[in-house]
Amino acid sequence: MTPPGTAWQQGFPANSSVNSSLKFPSNPGPVVRQITYDRSVALLKNKPVGSARQRSRFTAIILSLGLLWLPLSETLHHYAATSWFSLNLALTAIYFLGVVAIAILDRRALPLFFITSLMVIGVASNITNGYSIASAQYLLTLAAMALTLFALLTSEDLSTISRVAFVSAYLAAAFLALELIVDFSWHGRAGQSVAPLAVVCLFAFGQYLGRWYSVAGCLGAYTTLIAVSANTSRMATATTFLVIAIWLLFFSPWTLPLRVGLVTATTAAEAAYWRFNSWANERLVGRDASLEIGPLRINGEGRSEAARILSDASQDGEGIIAHLLGHGVGYTQNALGVADFHLDKPHNEVIRLSSDVGLLGIGLWSIFILAILALGVRAAYRSRRSPAALIFIGVSVTLAGFTYSDNPLSYAWLLIPSGVLLAWAFNSVRLDRSALNSSGASLPEAKQSDGHLLA
Repeated sequence: MTPPGTAWQQGFPANSSVNSSLKFPSNPGPVVRQITYDRSVALLKNKPVGSARQRSRFTAIILSLGLLWLPLSETLHHYAATSWFSLNLALTAIYFLGVVAIAILDRRALPLFFITSLMVIGVASNITNGYSIASAQYLLTLAAMALTLFALLTSEDLSTISRVAFVSAYLAAAFLALELIVDFSWHGRAGQSVAPLAVVCLFAFGQYLGRWYSVAGCLGAYTTLIAVSANTSRMATATTFLVIAIWLLFFSPWTLPLRVGLVTATTAAEAAYWRFNSWANERLVGRDASLEIGPLRINGEGRSEAARILSDASQDGEGIIAHLLGHGVGYTQNALGVADFHLDKPHNEVIRLSSDVGLLGIGLWSIFILAILALGVRAAYRSRRSPAALIFIGVSVTLAGFTYSDNPLSYAWLLIPSGVLLAWAFNSVRLDRSALNSSGASLPEAKQSDGHLLA
């Protein structure tokens, strides 16, 4: 039955997204009234306007809170009340509950069940191997990142998160620069790992938000590179430099001679600093020069010793199952503790994963990094100025670098912002594709504006 008069509009606020999106005519005919009424009811049944808007705001707030780990870095890590509890672990748990709520609201039942089941198994394994707070932290951090990837975002959410990410990245760059003047006892070398992610945010979201944001982002990125170089953080310097070079060569709107000139000058300056600065040179090739990369022998700072300890500890229990599935979460921390090793972690994620979760865990983590790199290359091929492409590539470079030199799965300040950035990129690509499909335009025909595809 066709609702009489304008009764078909009753129950919809005048400024609601239903009324604005459907564009009701002022004097619709009977057929138009019926079609409009049917579409309105369908929209309200599948996605109520009020609850959808509240869900969107809740998602944006939780993911924005995840980005605050960028400026906070490892600050929270230094506040541990007991061997079972730390402030960083507590806030990671709160964030995890937030993304669990998002998954429930988005009806992501399968990912939620799978991830929480694996986490429960991991917790049981950690307790069996002798509970360690470091293992609990990396279980919770990895689960929180994984669930973040499945968050559904609207275009309004993308805009909100992009601004929060840009500001958070600038604050992270400012703290890294201030550390050259003020010695922050709560901000150690591990905190430098936020540098490449901050640069990804400054470039990608500076380009997304507009021209002057892009200029400010470039200045912030070079400030970050100078800061981590002066602090002689090797992998942070390498990955930050690589992200800057990738942006200049493939994403920057500047002329080719200028881009090539900047990359050349930056490369020369970094090479000269690490070659002729005595402290930087010792950090790079001095002391434990046990890691061989081509003709170079790099200072491993105990990583090779950690691998030997874990190998000796597991000799009695080695077998095909142990090689494939590992000895369980927490095994690495327990073995290093028994050997009284000077580090609480092996500072190489491959070493820890091989002991804890075996070749299967290493394979899955490697596939994940390669997959997001492939997504970035594909997105860049379709749209050279796509912020999503730079995010995919930048995050994959960052995670790959720190997987080799550190233990990023334990760093909430690295993994959770990475999850938020990847969720932004996934949803940006999804919304752009939906807009193009609805317009009937093909990707080559689509025009770009500040890195966004327009239908």
